[in-house]
Amino acid sequence: MHISRPSRSLQNFDIGGPTERLPPPVIKAFGVLKKAAAIVNSGYGLDPTIGNAIQQASDDVRRSITLPPLIAHMRFCARLSLGS
Repeated sequence: MHISRPSRSLQNFDIGGPTERLPPPVIKAFGVLKKAAAIVNSGYGLDPTIGNAIQQASDDVRRSITLPPLIAHMRFCARLSLGS
């Protein structure tokens, strides 16, 4: 059974408390930045499937900004690992 690295880290380490979370505007900015990078890199030969997956994951992160930041990050990582 595959467990994502963020999930395994939560099980093995005492991390993710309120003082260790990025502010929501910073997470939203990362979503904007990642999408912009995917668009630019698609023009430089990035596989369109990967580029589209990154763009979709970035949009998901920006839409889910009301969730606790760690959950938003875990969704982003899961989306990238699934490639959808």
